[in-house]
Amino acid sequence: MLFFTGFSRTASHIEADKLKQLPKKRNELKAMRELVDEAINILGGAGDLLDFGKLLNETWNLKKSLSDKVSNTFIDHIYEIAIKNGVAGGSF
Repeated sequence: MLFFTGFSRTASHIEADKLKQLPKKRNELKAMRELVDEAINILGGAGDLLDFGKLLNETWNLKKSLSDKVSNTFIDHIYEIAIKNGVAGGSF
């Protein structure tokens, strides 16, 4: 699903904050890297789309942990509603 949030964010501000946090986020980055291999396996036929959705959910949570600027209360609210209504995962 795609959602139009009605607002824009400047990616350079978000990324600058994430870069400042990187020295403290090695474990999260390593986990994200390992999930890439898992995604390749799933999309290569070793899993199904539900597995991929769950992987997106895990990645989204890791991405949000890199900086408090990655998400906001409105995005979190939209995401929670989608999850409660059967969506396995996603990313913004």
